[in-house]
Amino acid sequence: MAVLAFLLPGFLALLLLCIGLRTQPVVVDYNISLYSPQLQMASIIWLAPASCFYEAWLMNTPNPTLANRSTSVIAIEVDPSDANNTLFQAQKRYSVPRCNPLYPEPPDTNNFVYQVGPDLDSLDFASVISVAAGKHYRIRLSLHSGANSIVGVTNWSAPIQTRALPLSARDMGAWLEGRSGGMVVITVILSISMLLLLVGLGFAFGSSQR
Repeated sequence: MAVLAFLLPGFLALLLLCIGLRTQPVVVDYNISLYSPQLQMASIIWLAPASCFYEAWLMNTPNPTLANRSTSVIAIEVDPSDANNTLFQAQKRYSVPRCNPLYPEPPDTNNFVYQVGPDLDSLDFASVISVAAGKHYRIRLSLHSGANSIVGVTNWSAPIQTRALPLSARDMGAWLEGRSGGMVVITVILSISMLLLLVGLGFAFGSSQR
């Protein structure tokens, strides 16, 4: 009995430690970055996809079996500067992107960019707020397992400020530079086609007037 009384506290402490390791999300040192620093909007924050976030979690978690890549999702939590410590979240969640950009599997088009706003839900879905112009927001990512439990989170980002004024033509040009080459080519082809169509209509109309 004396031996049991001696070992019992240590066993309970180890059990509590194991439970804590299973229930507490692992904090991952991960850099959250904007999709394009030049694309600063008043009501939406565009983030770069969370490439390699899942792999970073795997290297830090004591139990990698808690979350499978194919069934896990990434959520975006938001801490507004004027919300009295009330946390919110983006209304859309994203599948886990591949870490290797050369992976042969076709990419998920929904993972090209993460959208924060224009509306945000509170974590308990009890209220909704809108992303406001000229305000600061801190952001972190959370990894949810297939059972919808949070198994990993990033550190909070530095405050990100939304634009106070409407997007100017110069900023729109900078945004176009960040678009994919395919989209730019399509836009140019459509513009040229429209120009040729107008020229053709002009010639046809001029010939009919003779």
